[in-house]
Amino acid sequence: MNRYVQAGTGVLIGFLKTACLKLTRNGSFHSGGISRVSPRTEITLDKRGSLTIGKGFKMRSGSKLRVRPNAYARIGDNFSMSNNCYVVCRDSIQIGNDVILAPSVKIYDHDHDFCCPGGVCEGKYKTRPISIGNNVWIGADVVILKGTVIGDNCVIGAGCILSGTVPSDSVVIQKREIVIKTIQEN
Repeated sequence: MNRYVQAGTGVLIGFLKTACLKLTRNGSFHSGGISRVSPRTEITLDKRGSLTIGKGFKMRSGSKLRVRPNAYARIGDNFSMSNNCYVVCRDSIQIGNDVILAPSVKIYDHDHDFCCPGGVCEGKYKTRPISIGNNVWIGADVVILKGTVIGDNCVIGAGCILSGTVPSDSVVIQKREIVIKTIQEN
């Protein structure tokens, strides 16, 4: 498909999705301007949840943005979410300006509470806010867990699993050892 037609379609769909959210969520959704959203995306804003997105919001095919009841998500200007990313908010997720998510990034501000009576089936969660600064690039297949704070001007390398604090002006690489063994015949 011609890239101009594709971009125009994305802007139209972004307008329709944000307009529907503004109409149905009466004050709990705010948008800073034109968004470019693929037709095969999901933006879910549950009752009593709150979502703010800045101008220049981009969301590619297969991505999901979910804000659950009593949760708050704020996404700054010029945010780009590549294919198959998930951002699921049950507490608070704050993302700064000029943040790019590569394909298949997952951001969760919660874990299942498997210690509660009834276990995981009870649907209880342990939550802690997530904060991502300005000018951050997050590589493919990164998982960001509850309580993570990422400073400004950071690069998070592909495949990292983050929990904790990443200071501003950092590059994060998670090294893994590859072990190759020869198959022994008996």
